[in-house]
Amino acid sequence: IMVLMMIPLGWLGALRGHGIENMVISMLSAWGMVALSGVIVNDAVVFLAKYNRLLKSGNKIETAVYKAGLSRFRPIVLTTITTVLGLYPLIWEESFQAQFIIPMAIALAYGVLIGTAFILTFFPVLILCWNDIKLTWHRLWTGQSAVAEDLEVAIQNQKKEEA
Repeated sequence: IMVLMMIPLGWLGALRGHGIENMVISMLSAWGMVALSGVIVNDAVVFLAKYNRLLKSGNKIETAVYKAGLSRFRPIVLTTITTVLGLYPLIWEESFQAQFIIPMAIALAYGVLIGTAFILTFFPVLILCWNDIKLTWHRLWTGQSAVAEDLEVAIQNQKKEEA
């Protein structure tokens, strides 16, 4: 659910990019947003996979989020920069043939740019908030306090595998 929550934030970036480039939103813009969804999901999954590996290796939640952000920062940012810089020659193209796919390039370039910013800033906060919600829910439901790490799916799966 957390990964899918990042997609609309990337779409907001795509919509803002159309405004910056003074381009109307078209059907090809929507196809660009579909492609953007895949990139955003990939970035979020890469971040979450690193977070889960760090949890399994014994890190606390806050430490795992921090280390995941540090270790995934460069790959995510480099992917974003190469995607945006690779699409900009197409966005600036003025030939008749290119006019049909420019809205798709705008949606993808700006959506990836804004979506990456959200993944690197908002996604770690979302992970921590979601864990706090699970911890509170567990206390209300069972009446017992729990270790925050024990409520994470990665840790629960690891314990099942060990048993």
